[in-house]
Amino acid sequence: MGKIEIGKGTRQGCPLSPLLFIFTLEPLLKEIRRNQGIKGLKVRSEEYKIQAYADDLVFIVEDLLDSGKNLLQEIESYGRVAGFRINKDKMKIITKNMARNRWSELERELGLQVTKRIKYLGIWMSSKNTSIMADNYTKLLAQIKTDLEKWEHLQLSLLGRIATIKTHVLPKWNYLFQTAPARLDSGFFKWLDSYVRKFVWQKKKPQIKLKMLQEAPCRGGFGLPKWEFYYQVANLTWIRDWILLNRKRILTLEGYDLCQGWHHFLWRERGKKCGYFKRHYLRRILLESWERVRNRYYSMFPIWFDPLEAVTHSALYNKEISLTYQDLLDPQGELKTCEELMNQGKKVDWWASAQIQSRVRRDKGKEGIYRSLQELDNILLRIEKKLLSRCYQLLVSRWIGEDDLKTS
Repeated sequence: MGKIEIGKGTRQGCPLSPLLFIFTLEPLLKEIRRNQGIKGLKVRSEEYKIQAYADDLVFIVEDLLDSGKNLLQEIESYGRVAGFRINKDKMKIITKNMARNRWSELERELGLQVTKRIKYLGIWMSSKNTSIMADNYTKLLAQIKTDLEKWEHLQLSLLGRIATIKTHVLPKWNYLFQTAPARLDSGFFKWLDSYVRKFVWQKKKPQIKLKMLQEAPCRGGFGLPKWEFYYQVANLTWIRDWILLNRKRILTLEGYDLCQGWHHFLWRERGKKCGYFKRHYLRRILLESWERVRNRYYSMFPIWFDPLEAVTHSALYNKEISLTYQDLLDPQGELKTCEELMNQGKKVDWWASAQIQSRVRRDKGKEGIYRSLQELDNILLRIEKKLLSRCYQLLVSRWIGEDDLKTS
């Protein structure tokens, strides 16, 4: 095949441009994944080398000196063919568990700067998870406060000010909540509410209760964001992977040290500690958020719960033989026989059958088992689009309903 002559490019901002770039970059990514001289992070059977979003690339490598040199050679050889050049001034290295006296050696050998943190897709990252709060949340809170102070003299109506919060402030927080979870207490949301309230009322005495402002417009409210619920909903998008168990690479990375299944921790006995699970920074944040949602929306075991997955080592679990309570129980809530399960295409050996029977007896006796999908289940398990907004609407409606019930 001869050379392809380029006759016309794409216009600035054309949506075809990033798609074409992705097509041309994919051969490089495949070569890096195949290159045995570039050692990525290995967790069980999975290897993690690259995270790519258009031309924003993150490489995860071990043996930095050797793997780093091979990686740069691979990129340079691709560049000679595709006309793709590396801007080493923009390339940074973050090290983990490496003494600082070796940083100068890395910089000298690779020609790249070693730094404590980098910004990737708008999120500041470092080798310590504990810095996420200070590097991202605290800075964004200060930025929002400054922006609201600049906008407070704009001639806007009450609805205009609420619309400003929803269009200019809410997307920033939603993005941060979803991409970099952090442990946030009620005080954080109170600070955020206070800044927003000052902007909405122009530092005057509020004329409408905050709860009424945060109520949905269809119920007579104004739709001002309830920040804590958006935070919980963003965490639910991560928890959803623990429920569905479909994204193997993500679950392997997050659960590399689990001795039991994800459903065991999602539905552990109330008050029972799980220290090693919570030692993981991300898992602790998500589990604590999930427990608040669980206590509010579930009084019994959901039918998506998989009793075998809960007692099986995460490295040994096979998604293809998944048996949830929806598969195991008949419409009357009784355990199906092995023959009935075989007719469904579910193979159950004697040991698995004994484990299931024991677990069903225990769960029925302690909390009980739902016989159908609950409202939150229908959203988490069946909806792909507008997941955040649907979950948020449910949380707000339940919150308002509970307070109305208390009042009555």
